[in-house]
Amino acid sequence: MKRLFDILVSFILLVLLSPLMLLLTLLVACTSKGGPFFLGPRIGKNGRVFNIIKFRSMKVNSEGNGTWNISGKDKRVTKVGLFLRKTKLDELPQLFNVFIGQMSFVGPRPELKVYVDMYSRKEEPILDNKPGLTDWASIVNSNQIKSFTESNDPDYFYLHFIRPLKLELQLYYRYHHNFFSDILCLICTAFKVLHINILPKKIKQIVSKYEADLEYKQKIRKIVEHTKLKKTELNIPRIGFGGCPMGGYGWGKTNDNDFIDAVRFSLDVGLNYFDTADTYGLGKSEEILGEALKGRRSEAIIATKFGVRRSAEGKTFYDNSPEWIRQALEESLKRLQTDYIDVYFVHYFDGKTPLEDIFSTLQQLKNEGKIRCFGISNVYKEQLKDFYKYKDVISCSQNEYSMATRKNEETINLLSKDLNITPMTWGSLGQGILTGTITKDTVFGSDDRRSRPEYVNFHGEKFLHNLMVVDEIKKMMPKYKKSCASIALRYVLDKFPDSVCLVGIKTIDELKLNTEVFGWSLDKDDFKKLDEISKWND
Repeated sequence: MKRLFDILVSFILLVLLSPLMLLLTLLVACTSKGGPFFLGPRIGKNGRVFNIIKFRSMKVNSEGNGTWNISGKDKRVTKVGLFLRKTKLDELPQLFNVFIGQMSFVGPRPELKVYVDMYSRKEEPILDNKPGLTDWASIVNSNQIKSFTESNDPDYFYLHFIRPLKLELQLYYRYHHNFFSDILCLICTAFKVLHINILPKKIKQIVSKYEADLEYKQKIRKIVEHTKLKKTELNIPRIGFGGCPMGGYGWGKTNDNDFIDAVRFSLDVGLNYFDTADTYGLGKSEEILGEALKGRRSEAIIATKFGVRRSAEGKTFYDNSPEWIRQALEESLKRLQTDYIDVYFVHYFDGKTPLEDIFSTLQQLKNEGKIRCFGISNVYKEQLKDFYKYKDVISCSQNEYSMATRKNEETINLLSKDLNITPMTWGSLGQGILTGTITKDTVFGSDDRRSRPEYVNFHGEKFLHNLMVVDEIKKMMPKYKKSCASIALRYVLDKFPDSVCLVGIKTIDELKLNTEVFGWSLDKDDFKKLDEISKWND
């Protein structure tokens, strides 16, 4: 009945407004807004764009980003098109689109597969051609058009400023679409043509949040600290986005869409180093990261790992054989939807494959352009003598380290100084114990790995000691006006001046807490106090 009612109302409006519809039909057919009646397709053979009345044009590269031109310098942009854009008359077809219930593909363009491929699984509902989605997003985005037009890099502006809000609006409208919302969309469009901006309360909230986040992102980008990855040209932020929770297994309740949002938010604030592994969720972490980086791969520095395998019987074992290195890499590339890895780590050493075979294979992969550099992880003091021979090719190392786990401190110092490599710490918040959110009464569910006895930070005397450290950190919070997690991370960054802290992230809110670590340091007395109280004889 609802659909029949929509059709009936549309038919009545068509009859009553037929003269206006004729004009709107011509505008819709001639501009790039699309609509129900086309004089001809917008994309010709071999992707050639037909020159009708174009007010902007786009050349799409391999990542789905386009080079925009709306200045008239491109021959495909006509004077009539520029006039329609500047006067906002090109928005009139939106009225027609709302009445007829058609999709004007200002967002995803079905003619160009590379555009559609930019959408993650979270955004795929947008691609089902539901009426009004892009019309609505275009209406709300109208205040961005001027900045877009005047931008020195319109492509960058579209990808980073217009598209994110458009996606949020499209997703919202996708699940709140009805006849009355179409009428509201129509009213908003009419007022916009008159340069009057009227929006519903919920949409205002979405836009306000977007604008607040944008201001926050620009602020954080200015204070993010970086370090140069040894033996490379890579400049990476000192807080890395840890992808282990993205695997889902053993981290309690998680949400794939939250991860996608957090990854994109992380890119926007300049935290573009993402650390994952093929064993996190048996590949799920890599898959989600690949989804989240669609269209933005060139902005990211991706690290992943190999060496941990799972047998058909479900048993875990280590394998560093050259054959497995190549196979593991190809599988990781496929899951990450990329053709190269920035940093490739040996996750764990199997103790049987000669180091010469491991590093020669990695060097070959580097020469082939499939990896940019490589590193080692979970190496202990007793093993260090075996790696000195390869110190000129190893760029970085990863070891567990935090105020809750300091057993690898000497190893990290030796790796950094003697092998001249960039140290990275995982478990930098002690699997969450140093966030200040866990108390002695906290109970972990059976789906949370921290409930297992091998996670010693959460059991027995070690657990009580860690809570004492947290209490000391909390005493410092008013002085620094920072979160408990920020002070704990700052301790590690101050301890190893060229280091990178890897922090597992599940949501944007968790990410925001970690950005508080930049732009300050612990004073000497506070650092010394934390250094003393966190000592534990592991």
